[in-house]
Amino acid sequence: MLMEHESIKLKSLEEQYQAELREWKHSLKPRKQKLEDDFAAELEEQAQFYTGSVGAGGYTAPLTDRSSSLSRASTASYWSQ
Repeated sequence: MLMEHESIKLKSLEEQYQAELREWKHSLKPRKQKLEDDFAAELEEQAQFYTGSVGAGGYTAPLTDRSSSLSRASTASYWSQ
């Protein structure tokens, strides 16, 4: 009887877990979509804020090593003047 009771209890817990897992998976897409929408809205808000504070030119990314047209020698000669 003890084994039977434990088996029934275990089966009940497993069913509860499966139901909770199905509910979580079902709500996953809407929650993800809401997060993505919220992030997009925040990104747009930040873009408007920083574009407005920088001026008409907007935000420009800093130069990277690949796009920099200054060599070390020309930079050194610039600063030595």
